[in-house]
Amino acid sequence: MNLLVPVSWLRDYLKTDVAAKTIASNLTASGPSVERIEKHGEDQIFDVEVTTNRPDAFSIFGVAREANAILNANGFNSELASPQGIDTDLLQTTPNALSLDVMIANKSLCPRFCALIVDNVKIGPSPAYIKNRLEACGIRSINNIVDITNYVMLELGQPMHAFDYDKIKGNKMVLRESEEGEKLKTLDGQTRKLPRGTIVIEDSERLIDLCGIMGGENSAISTRTKRVVLFVQSYDPLKIRKTTQALAFRTDAAARFEKGVDEEGILAALKKSVYLAKKTAGAKVASELIDIYPVKKQQKPIVLKLNQLSQYLGIEIPITKATQILKLLDFKVKTTQSTIEASPPSFRHNDMEIPQDLIEQIPRIYRHHNPPSQLP
Repeated sequence: MNLLVPVSWLRDYLKTDVAAKTIASNLTASGPSVERIEKHGEDQIFDVEVTTNRPDAFSIFGVAREANAILNANGFNSELASPQGIDTDLLQTTPNALSLDVMIANKSLCPRFCALIVDNVKIGPSPAYIKNRLEACGIRSINNIVDITNYVMLELGQPMHAFDYDKIKGNKMVLRESEEGEKLKTLDGQTRKLPRGTIVIEDSERLIDLCGIMGGENSAISTRTKRVVLFVQSYDPLKIRKTTQALAFRTDAAARFEKGVDEEGILAALKKSVYLAKKTAGAKVASELIDIYPVKKQQKPIVLKLNQLSQYLGIEIPITKATQILKLLDFKVKTTQSTIEASPPSFRHNDMEIPQDLIEQIPRIYRHHNPPSQLP
């Protein structure tokens, strides 16, 4: 997957004086590959190729996080700043609470579902900085609420959606698998016949969402919208992949969902969307938080023996250096004289399971060209 990364946006989180070309060369050497750098007005755009096993880097912040680790491990001064708004208060601020009845028919379809209703929304154009950043990344600006969903996806790698609350019949949302022959007209104006087993959302009368791919036209945000449901979720990646193949229809959201998203990052993405809705659309929180999260993923620490590391690599990497690299990559690390015990961050749970996965990370950042050349 290729991602367009405006350097000015990247530098919101990557606090360093290192030149853009140096950032690009270090990323390419140890992480996502910067295939080209293009001028965009006064800005520069990295065209970054991210391999499919690294969905944690399918975002501007994800690339910044990688770049920060790589730069620090190689002697450059760099700090990582958190995105604004991810700690926003979600307490209701309207006098009357709005309700939404959410039911998930099969928990395996949607491991986590977060939603919130905002009122007092004023639909209009987005601020120039949001418009410019979306367009630099190849996404057309539509209006302030729709743009928020795309902005959060690009910034944090978490796809999300917004419904017009008043178009949801019965204030009810049921997430289930589709039946044979069901159809939905999506936001692009196309009526799609859904294969059996597609993840969908229906209200009390009809389907309103082709989950993980595109929303329904019948629940879309319009210039008359006053109340909005913002929701952020994760889905069964295999189900999303099968649906995109069956329909021959793939979106930026689907490309992320089918690789798996960070379930621990879902609430932060919702908070960011509320933060932006308050700033750009005058929104007020009008409901309690809905957070359906029945089973949190538990992952045991990975234990790596130091002699195993040296056997695989053919060189000795000091335990202090190996530990530093893993900590820069957000692993929680404990060491003994002979082992490294590392717990991966939530955004790496899908690709960090065995000692060999850790072994791959250490030389990647240490640099494969650092070991001495030696004839066999």
